[in-house]
Amino acid sequence: MEDKLVVNEITNQMSIVIKKMLKEKHIRVDDDADDTRIILDYLDNRSRRIPQKKRNIVISQELKYKIKNKDFDIKSKSVEDIIDEFEYICQKIRNGENLNFNLSEKIFDSRDKYKDIMLNAWKIHHIHLSQHIGASKSAMKRNRSSVLLFFVVTYDMVMCLDIIEHPSSDKFFCFNLMRIIENNNWMKAIGFICNNDPNYISGSLKPIIEKDEDLTKLYTDLKVNLAFEFRGKMYCSLDGITESGDTSDNVVRYQQFIKRLERITRKEDIFEEITDMTFNDDSMTFFIVITRGGIKYKCQCKI
Repeated sequence: MEDKLVVNEITNQMSIVIKKMLKEKHIRVDDDADDTRIILDYLDNRSRRIPQKKRNIVISQELKYKIKNKDFDIKSKSVEDIIDEFEYICQKIRNGENLNFNLSEKIFDSRDKYKDIMLNAWKIHHIHLSQHIGASKSAMKRNRSSVLLFFVVTYDMVMCLDIIEHPSSDKFFCFNLMRIIENNNWMKAIGFICNNDPNYISGSLKPIIEKDEDLTKLYTDLKVNLAFEFRGKMYCSLDGITESGDTSDNVVRYQQFIKRLERITRKEDIFEEITDMTFNDDSMTFFIVITRGGIKYKCQCKI
């Protein structure tokens, strides 16, 4: 236990600095959460944001059909406005402009209970279609269209899935989105692999995903990474979510960070301070200052 005292002091100071930074950016924080939860909540909030970078755009067959035939089942906007706003957003993506203020307002809430489970489980973002690109939290009030574009972001590409009216909270995990993803051979892009075992017998694996409610139960109610059958094929997640709703990637990143702290510190060390903390789109870097045998050491860390 003594070996971890220095690590605990470091993570405690980290959580204090993180909470201060989040509040300065007007991001809500759970002040009652422990240090581990604060750090994981920060990582989760960071994962919701899209780093600015020029990206190519690929449009699903289904969305291409809707655009070509002007076939949108949406009453809150005209078809012309939907297509114009979609093209406007696409141009912003190609230009590498900041789209974060058109995303879910959850980007300004790091609290554990407000996780974006669809994003964590399927890597799917949604953006509010509008020709008003906000540049601040207050500006988001002017671009809260009820029409959403669902899309997946990779390092250099955005895969546009569908444009629909804002669904109710229990309909966000919809069968149709997964059907679109599979039709366009994008299951791997959202972290799933297909078991191509020729001996697999359809119907032998549970759960079988056949409707919206099956997905809601799997991810919203249970928050589990079960293999499942979808349209006669068996799929399993390469990473996905943990029971807490965090991404496996963020949990592993946190665990590896703690192991690094345990390697570079000793039980006789005296923790002094954290300095030069820098927050970037995809990382947080800082130095920890410790005293060992009367000598001060400065070690760089990154998470």
